Amino acid sequence: MKPKFSLTLSQKALALVALPLLFEVCFIAVLSFTLSQAEKEQEQEINAREVMLCINYIDASMETNSQYVIYLAGENNYESGGNLNFIQNMIGIAAQLGRIRELVGEDPQCIKRLDRLNILSAQVGETFSRLVDHADKPDRTFIKQQCQYIVDTLKEFKTICAQLNRDNERTILIASRSRHTREDLWRVLAAGVIVNVILAIILVILYTRSTSRRLTVLMDNTKRLASGRPLNRPLKGSDEIAELDRVFNEMAFTIVDASEKERAMIDYAQEVICSLDEHGSFVKVNRASIKVWGFEPEELIGKPIFDIVHEEDHNDTKAALESLQSGNTSLTFENRIKARNGVIVDNLWSAHWSEIDRSVFCVAHNISDRKQVDRLKQEFYSMVTHDLRTPLTSIYGVLGLACANAFGPLSEPLLSKLKMSQTNIERLIGLINDLLDLEKLEAGKMPLLMKPINATEIISRSIHAVEQYADQQEITLKSSSDSCDLYADTNRLIQVLVNLISNAIKFSPKGTTVNIAAVDSEEYIEFRVEDKGRGVPPEHIESIFERFQQVETSDAFRNVGTGLGLSVCKLIVENHGGTIGVESTVGVGSTFWFRIPHPKADASA
Repeated sequence: MKPKFSLTLSQKALALVALPLLFEVCFIAVLSFTLSQAEKEQEQEINAREVMLCINYIDASMETNSQYVIYLAGENNYESGGNLNFIQNMIGIAAQLGRIRELVGEDPQCIKRLDRLNILSAQVGETFSRLVDHADKPDRTFIKQQCQYIVDTLKEFKTICAQLNRDNERTILIASRSRHTREDLWRVLAAGVIVNVILAIILVILYTRSTSRRLTVLMDNTKRLASGRPLNRPLKGSDEIAELDRVFNEMAFTIVDASEKERAMIDYAQEVICSLDEHGSFVKVNRASIKVWGFEPEELIGKPIFDIVHEEDHNDTKAALESLQSGNTSLTFENRIKARNGVIVDNLWSAHWSEIDRSVFCVAHNISDRKQVDRLKQEFYSMVTHDLRTPLTSIYGVLGLACANAFGPLSEPLLSKLKMSQTNIERLIGLINDLLDLEKLEAGKMPLLMKPINATEIISRSIHAVEQYADQQEITLKSSSDSCDLYADTNRLIQVLVNLISNAIKFSPKGTTVNIAAVDSEEYIEFRVEDKGRGVPPEHIESIFERFQQVETSDAFRNVGTGLGLSVCKLIVENHGGTIGVESTVGVGSTFWFRIPHPKADASA
């Protein structure tokens, strides 16, 4: 069951970045809003102070005009300079009122008072104009009334200005308080930055500790796996490190399981598997050494291989090991090991040099039985050659002379028996020759006498060799050949072709035709022998070229043959670098073919 709130590494990294960033974004948003408000309040303070300056100017101008009007009411003495100052003051008052209107913005209370001041200013101006118009009339009552109206109006004007002043003083007071608030905000900003840094550091420490601790477990597991010790308990969680640890544990289990299987295979292997250091001493040996050589693995470890190698094979073994270390990283060699019981064991070594380990890894195959078989086979071939073929050849010659009446006339029954004996001996000699040819070809002791020869000549000489046999079987031989030269052992290729033609004659119905052809291609020259016989069943196609194989068991009795002819043909063709095969349909016929590489293809290669 996965633990709650388990996070992957990418999610932890995202949280590491996102949480401080989110805190900072929120903090900056709040701070920005507060600073914006503070800036508005600061702007209001500046505007309020300017409004107060305008009101002070208006108060001064109103005071001057009030004094002048009072003076006019008492003296009735108009001065042109005084009139001009009064008018200029009123113009200045109107301008200041306009400026105040710009500064107060959308404050409805201020706008209402300003509208009232503009009306009062206009009334004062109109009244003063009437006074100027009655300057030459002696009606003092009218003048006093108008002057009194102007004075009263100016008083109301001053009262409204005083109210505006008080409002602005209140605004300035609030702004001064907000100034202290802005100072507090800067302190909060500094504190927020510090808190954000501390939060980021805490997250980094937590992330690093949890991650590094888990990575340390992984690193320790790799060391444990290398040293063969048990691994740590699997990490909990569902992040990438836990997943990696799970995969690592599975891999370790697989490696240990495979190692145990490999060790079991090595321990129970029939061949000796071992490793040698660069000086030729045993480093590791499996338990097959007990059965094969009679030595316990513990006895051999640390001992030079030359201590158990037959003295006559020391130099060859040393040369093989030196060849491995000098660059030939893999090779096979043979030597003889002196077993504990004194028996000499023939071994075929498959060796590989590891430059990293500075060791030779070897598998020693016990080939004593094979060597014994080879010795028996050589003795058999020698016996066949000297003890069978020579006397059989002599008997065959004597029988031939007897059949030719060299020793006098013979009766028909006796002559028939002698001819049958001569045929059987001929068959035995052919079998012996085929066996010897096979042995020589497999051992590479039958050199090919390669020379240029025309394909037409090979077919002609092969047909000439079997013509009499074809006539006896009432088979017609028909040939066709491309005019092409090849490089081959003429006698051996004729041997192959004669064998194929003889088989075709042997298994063809009387009165049919056997076609022999040679076809030239860019890569090879193909010889084909086509008959109208019974054909080769599909299950025999692959095995027909093996030793002692015939299509049917009865063939050995109905059609005299050794079952070795096609095997000899196959070896001869392969020694020429070619291939041999058959295409057949049961009940229709067969086409045996073989291909010899074209001389042009060899030259280009």
